[in-house]
Amino acid sequence: MFGVSFRRKTGVASLALQRFYAMLVKHAVHTWRNRVVTLVQLQLPVIFAILACLGVLTLPSATDPPALTLDLNHFDGPTVPFTSSADAGTSYSASFYRVAEDILKHQSTKLY
Repeated sequence: MFGVSFRRKTGVASLALQRFYAMLVKHAVHTWRNRVVTLVQLQLPVIFAILACLGVLTLPSATDPPALTLDLNHFDGPTVPFTSSADAGTSYSASFYRVAEDILKHQSTKLY
């Protein structure tokens, strides 16, 4: 037709490569024709990232809230269950029991 002979591509890889090349050329032509839009699309995210960083650095930050006290006085008659199956004289659980009992005596809490 019109003195030009066309050869049909039938392979899957060659068709995919042809489609990729066509899309690449199409995007290159679009970029060349719309240079201002392309520059705006490239610079706008950078500008907003810089503005966000400046905003974070210049705005006053909230201070940390005060530490919470971990005691059982907020509850009505709290009971702390504790069990140990080891020998009471030689285990770490016995020393833990004594320390926990001393701490809880000051808070008027029973240790069972």
